[in-house]
Amino acid sequence: MIEIRFDGAQPTVVARAGPIPSLRLKLIIRASHDGRNVPPGTPAPQELLLSLEPRLNLNGVAVPTVVLESGPRFGDPPSNFVHQEATWIAYVTHEVLHAIEDSRKDDVRVDFSCQMNFWSQNPENPGRPLVSAYPGFQTKLSQRDWADILDQLGFHGAWVLELPRPVVEGMAEAVKLLASAWARIEANDAVGAVSECRKAWDQADRVLEVRAAERDAAIDGLSKGEADQPSKAERIAEIRRSIDKFSQIGPHSDLYQVTMDDALVEYRLTVSMLAYLGKMTSQSM
Repeated sequence: MIEIRFDGAQPTVVARAGPIPSLRLKLIIRASHDGRNVPPGTPAPQELLLSLEPRLNLNGVAVPTVVLESGPRFGDPPSNFVHQEATWIAYVTHEVLHAIEDSRKDDVRVDFSCQMNFWSQNPENPGRPLVSAYPGFQTKLSQRDWADILDQLGFHGAWVLELPRPVVEGMAEAVKLLASAWARIEANDAVGAVSECRKAWDQADRVLEVRAAERDAAIDGLSKGEADQPSKAERIAEIRRSIDKFSQIGPHSDLYQVTMDDALVEYRLTVSMLAYLGKMTSQSM
């Protein structure tokens, strides 16, 4: 009887960004043959690896494409697997990542198994049927580790709001609130994230009104504009009001369903608009 198992140590998970993001899982494979079911005096049978069928689930979401990058090869006997490092590549599409995020509350459960099929070449019975081994493991990725993996994969990475120079007085508080909003996104707290964006707008609105006229002049610059159409500054003001207004669904989550997609769009639009308004205000000083 063949016994193959993964080492109990925590697997190494390396994230790679790309057109299709991927995770590389590195594990140690151990193998043994206990000699059971072999008649006394019979030469030990030789088992050769015929196929590998890996399966990976992240938080109950199946990852459809998992391939072996390095490790056991076709035709290898189990004796070659002792303490052998194997690396699988799991291709995680954005659809898979969205499904994981929709189901996740905090940590991410990892379920990995690999059916290894062998053909046993027994001298007494060369036609002996196929035998299989089913090594697998279960573990968890902490919320922090998963957030790092998402960042490495380029999946809704945090956008950074840099303070313009000269610094607009009071904007630092808005930046801190946006950092808090991103922390809520990492924690899968959509309502909290949108509510923090709402607070950031409350802080920024007070700051930005101080030099509103000068900033509008900087936005319009040398633009002539079209007859009977809003100026650049007026168009920006309308977009700003819409983003600000959307953030109000956070504090009123009893009346609105607030999803992670809502939180991401509000966060990104708020960061982009405050960065723009901060820069234009700074240029007007």
